[in-house]
Amino acid sequence: MALSKHARLAITGTAIHLGLVSCLFVEFVSYVPGAKRTFDEFGVTLPWLTLVVIRKSNWISEYWWTLVPIVFLFTITQYAVLAFTDKDSNRVGLKVCWIAAIAVLLAAPALATAYAIEAPLLMVREAMAR
Repeated sequence: MALSKHARLAITGTAIHLGLVSCLFVEFVSYVPGAKRTFDEFGVTLPWLTLVVIRKSNWISEYWWTLVPIVFLFTITQYAVLAFTDKDSNRVGLKVCWIAAIAVLLAAPALATAYAIEAPLLMVREAMAR
């Protein structure tokens, strides 16, 4: 039994979004704490964005279990919206735009986190090179 175009799109979009959420989670629980240890070791004065990211990372590391039902509901809702809305229509452009918009919303904090951590790490590396 072949999957319909809407089911394939729903599975693909949900997988993309779940992958981005997973990457963000890994970034917060492994990448940020390692960088924080480096900052503490070198006594770097951190910009406010880096401090916010570190606080969020601490919270996520401590209370990750509260995010499990949220991610589960997000995944189920995401699939339902994509699979069961406008099923009779052949227009998939709106669904593709939805997938892209949510992907951008999920990628933005990942990019901001990477910038917030990498900018001070670059200063540490430059200071060590001197």
